Amino acid sequence: RAWKAAMAPMMAVVAVAAAGRATHAARRRRDGRRGPHKRTAARDVSPRPARERQSNSWACSEVTQPPRRRALLRAIVFERDGARQLRAWVAHMARALRYDELVLIDHNGADEETIQVLRDATVKGAHRWRCDGPFLFKAAMWSHVARAYNATSDYIFPLDVDELLMTVSHGGVRRQFSDRTELSAGTRVEWSRTTLVEALSRLDRSGRPFKSYLASAIPVDCPGAGIAADARCPLRYASNFVQNCYSKVFARGAEWRFTDTGNHYGGTVATGPLTHSDCGEGRGGFGDDRIWKTYASSDLAVLHVQFVSIRGWLEHYIRGATTYNYTRRDVNCDTVGRGRHYCKVIREIRATGLDWNRLVLAYHRFGCPRPIRHHARLRVPLDVVQQKACVGA
Repeated sequence: RAWKAAMAPMMAVVAVAAAGRATHAARRRRDGRRGPHKRTAARDVSPRPARERQSNSWACSEVTQPPRRRALLRAIVFERDGARQLRAWVAHMARALRYDELVLIDHNGADEETIQVLRDATVKGAHRWRCDGPFLFKAAMWSHVARAYNATSDYIFPLDVDELLMTVSHGGVRRQFSDRTELSAGTRVEWSRTTLVEALSRLDRSGRPFKSYLASAIPVDCPGAGIAADARCPLRYASNFVQNCYSKVFARGAEWRFTDTGNHYGGTVATGPLTHSDCGEGRGGFGDDRIWKTYASSDLAVLHVQFVSIRGWLEHYIRGATTYNYTRRDVNCDTVGRGRHYCKVIREIRATGLDWNRLVLAYHRFGCPRPIRHHARLRVPLDVVQQKACVGA
């Protein structure tokens, strides 16, 4: 009896700990957390108050707090000091979405022109956030802000500032493969509230995240483009509409939980955070049918407008290489991890010795779009983008 009395306090502690573990396990099952992502999911899957500091390395806060009206699709853009692109992004997105369905994340911004663009959009009802911290934590910051809108959004779609959302109509052939979906001749792009509602109404309810088509803008100064520059805007056509592992992801608002640095893989309550191994090995996932076990297809498309001229190409890669600290000559691009393409292109730019003719040749090689593997070039008119929003040179 004396021994049992002495052990009673210790046994009580063990019982409390066991109950805690059981509760934690039940919570994990409820939220769909599983697999190799246990620590990440357990740490940041739950929505948190908007102004809560999330890490010693980064913090996000809501600058403006307009009413949280129900959103058909919440477009959440992550940008830094990109006034020209942000102005075009807002103008384009507002043609199909209300301003209060737009969420603008200002990451470490300091440019006065960009701040003014943010102010102009918030006056019209857009949500504005400020995130401070290293770019390395982009996915964590982006995910934190997006989760604040789980309860008030039918769909959540994270986008970069050089990505314009559109819908596609299949006037031609839609080709479904084991590892990708492609569009062919006859495809039209549109962007209006009506076409967006129609595209979203066709989505399945399997609980999987959705893949959008990813298209490349064709700069008019690329060789063989055969495109006459418009007086207002040089962007006229896009090519390579395809859904694969690298294309962008969105999900229903209540199910959405995670994004990654490029929003290629995402993750929902049911799946947890996804990686390329959940989609298909390699950058494009060619030859692997895992993509359609993990994702569902959609009729939304993302037009990637990194640049529309050689000037924009130079600016894009110099800024990117600076972000990742790849501007030093002693960096070995074959051994770096994130942003390797910035390292390789800035190396080619440096190799030209800044000779203009050699720079043009490098631009044609590394900046102009080429048909991707397994896919013939598809040129789609972008009149829908031209009407009211111009991305600039």
